[in-house]
Amino acid sequence: MLAKLKIKGVIVSSDLKWIYDWFEIEATSPADVEAVLDQANGEDLEVEINSGGGDVCAGSEIYTALKAYAGNVVVKIVGIAASAASVIAMAGKKVMISPTAQFMIHNVSSIVAGDYRDMEHEAGVLKNYNISIANSYILKTGLDQEKLLDLMNQESWFNAQQTVEYGFADEIMFDTDNQLVASSSGYMLPPEVINKMRNLLAQQKSPDNAGQSAGFNFAPGNQSTKQEPAQPNEPVNQTKEEEVSVEIKTTDELRNAYPELVAQVEAAAKDAGKQEGKQEGKQEGVTEGTNTERQRIQAIDEISATLDPVLVNKAKYVEPMNAQQLAFAAIKADAAKGRQYLSDTEQDRGTSGTGKITGQPGAAAQPTDDEKKKAEAEAASTDIAEFANKRRAK
Repeated sequence: MLAKLKIKGVIVSSDLKWIYDWFEIEATSPADVEAVLDQANGEDLEVEINSGGGDVCAGSEIYTALKAYAGNVVVKIVGIAASAASVIAMAGKKVMISPTAQFMIHNVSSIVAGDYRDMEHEAGVLKNYNISIANSYILKTGLDQEKLLDLMNQESWFNAQQTVEYGFADEIMFDTDNQLVASSSGYMLPPEVINKMRNLLAQQKSPDNAGQSAGFNFAPGNQSTKQEPAQPNEPVNQTKEEEVSVEIKTTDELRNAYPELVAQVEAAAKDAGKQEGKQEGKQEGVTEGTNTERQRIQAIDEISATLDPVLVNKAKYVEPMNAQQLAFAAIKADAAKGRQYLSDTEQDRGTSGTGKITGQPGAAAQPTDDEKKKAEAEAASTDIAEFANKRRAK
């Protein structure tokens, strides 16, 4: 047995339903839905919707009741499913829409009074409600939250084809031959890809780019589905084989007519995505490398005051090394200079005979200028070594 539920008029809470009944205005409340569900008792349920919406909380309650129902739920949008009614429509395991029906989503609205704090608070409440009802659209369509919130901001109206194209409905009623369905396969090429393919087709069909192809625009409210062909400046000589003009209305027709071209474009799109990811990775690597190099130069500058400028320049640009490596190189260079100094001094003393001269008893020996320079060099080397050890310990 098939149970039927009709959702009409205004969506209202159960405790306000009597007001609309009093004025003989069609309205549906959660209590009406619960009564039908109790009577259906798990049997298959067909829900007809023709409602412009109403109370968001009542709509949420009806949506939840239908989603939790044990039996199979099929939703048919026969007139309009707008606002809160569009949320209820998302409860169907299968959603169908009449070819003459409309589907609309928009932001939650309310009436509030008070000062600026009340207004700011209410703005936050409404934004939060928008996310709540967008959850029902996400579960049905698979679209991301940002995309859906943007569509809600625009107050988006969809005809039957667009409702199916975006995934809010699964099929168009009575369209047994898929004449109206924009994509019966469930897979959609992005509009920018379709436009690119359309241009390619136009170029292939005429040397002067005077081709004819179908126009695609999935934006709500824009019903343009055909583009006038460009007129050639000069008449084209016809060959014996008559040219066949193919008008593409759906992505399935596009695939059937040009399967190789569709495959090439899809492969190119995937490759472009991979290349973009690689490029982002490269850019991150470049940024990280730049920061590392800047830190290396800065560390060298911090210890360069007492070092040989030639050695510092070499460490920065010729044979790149970090500050610690430069410090050890400077120590080695100073040690080599010290050994050479001692060797030269010993040689000088042997040649001049001063090595045999001894000082007066009790008299303190005065250091020569070279000895002073050597002592200063050794002190600088010690300072550099201590600095390098401290940096290495951090």
